[in-house]
Amino acid sequence: MRRLLALAAAFVSILLLADCGGGGSPPPAPTNVAAVPHDSSAVISWSSIPGVEYWVWVAPTSNLTWENCINVPGCQIHNGVTSPILILGLTNGTTYSAVVNGRSGGSPVGGTSPPVTFVPNLAGYTWSAGKPLASTLLGVGYTGASSIAASTFVAVGAGGSLYSSADAITWTTSNSNVATDLDAVLYGASKFVVAGDAGVILNSSDGATWTRVTSGTTNRLYALASNGTTMVATGANGTILASADGVTWAVQSSGTTNDLYGITFANSTYVAVGANGTLLTSSNGTAWVSRALQTSLDLKSVAYGASTFVAIGAAGALVTSTDGVTWTTRTPIAANSLSAVVYGTQFIAVGSGGGIFTSLDGITWNPAVSGTTNDLMALAFSPGVASSLLDVGYVAVGAAGVNLTAF
Repeated sequence: MRRLLALAAAFVSILLLADCGGGGSPPPAPTNVAAVPHDSSAVISWSSIPGVEYWVWVAPTSNLTWENCINVPGCQIHNGVTSPILILGLTNGTTYSAVVNGRSGGSPVGGTSPPVTFVPNLAGYTWSAGKPLASTLLGVGYTGASSIAASTFVAVGAGGSLYSSADAITWTTSNSNVATDLDAVLYGASKFVVAGDAGVILNSSDGATWTRVTSGTTNRLYALASNGTTMVATGANGTILASADGVTWAVQSSGTTNDLYGITFANSTYVAVGANGTLLTSSNGTAWVSRALQTSLDLKSVAYGASTFVAIGAAGALVTSTDGVTWTTRTPIAANSLSAVVYGTQFIAVGSGGGIFTSLDGITWNPAVSGTTNDLMALAFSPGVASSLLDVGYVAVGAAGVNLTAF
C-alpha cells in the first residue's frame, strides 16, 4: 500500500508538470538511451542536456510509457537523476523496458524516449579478469552498507598483502603492518576485521589504517563470520574465537583439534567446517555441537542459500543440509579441489585450476568459464549499491594475484 501511495504521488507530480504552462519550452526527447542488464539490475544511460532534470521509468513490460507506468505492477520511477543510473531490485529472466524524459526549469514535461527493452540475468556465468595484483590472494570480503565508499571490497593474501577497492576493478594497496599470510575479511561493528596466520587479527575503521589486536591464539585463523552481534573466527587445531566488537576476542571450546577452514551464519545457526569432514554448529558462537561426519575429505567452506547449507572441499566434496543438523553427502561437484563457496543470487564455488561452478539449489552444479588456470581461493558477493553504480555480482581472487568479477 505504501508503495502504491508513493507511486500515485509521483504521478500527480508528473501530471502537474505535464500540464504546467510557463517556464520555457519543454526539452526534446532524450537520445542514445541504452540499457545494460546485469544480475537483478540494469544500468540506464542517455545523452544529457545541461539544465534538464531527467526522469527514468522502468517496468516489467516491453511497451512502457510514462503514462501507463501506474498500471504496470513493479514499475519504478526515478526523478531528478543523471546519466547513468543503476536500477536495482529487478527480477532475473523477466523482460523490462525503460523510458526517459525530462523538464527544464519550470517547463512542461518534454518528449519521452522510445522504450528500450532488456532482460536481467543471474551473474556467475560470465567472468572478467582484472589486472593481476602483486600477491597471491587468499581472502576477499564485501563491506556491505559501509559508509567507506573507497573500501567496498577488501582483498588479503600472502605476506600480509592487503588491497581495497570501490568496484572490485581498481585496487589500492594498503599497509597491513604485518608480514604473515592473511586469510579472511569481515565487516562488522563499524569496522573491518582481517584474520590470518599466527593468530593475527587486524582492525580498521577506514580500510586504510590497520591496527593489530590481541587474539588470544597463535594458531592460523582461516575464516570469519558474524550474526550481527557476535563475530566468530575459526582456525587451525580446532580454534574458535568470539568477539562482540572485533577488538576483544575470547577462545571458545570447539571439541575438536581438526583445522576449521570455513564458517557461516544463517538461519539462526553458525556452521563451521574443517579437516576430515568436520562439521560443527552453534546458535550463539560460543557453545558448539559436533555433527555426524559425512565425508573423510577436508571441507573448506560453507554457505547458505535456497533454504540449504552447502559445504564444499577437497576433490570436489559436497555435503548439504536444510537445518545444519542432518547432512547429506552428494555427488562431488567436480574433480577440482574447491576452496570457497558463497550464495548471492545463486551458489558459486571456486577452486583449483581456475574452476568455477554454479548452482541454483546447491545440489546440481554446472561449470562456468573463468578464463584462468590459476587456483581460486576466495569469493565475495555484492548485492549492489545504486549510489555508487556497483552492480549485483561476485568477485573471485586467487593465486598470482588473479581477481575476477561477474556482474
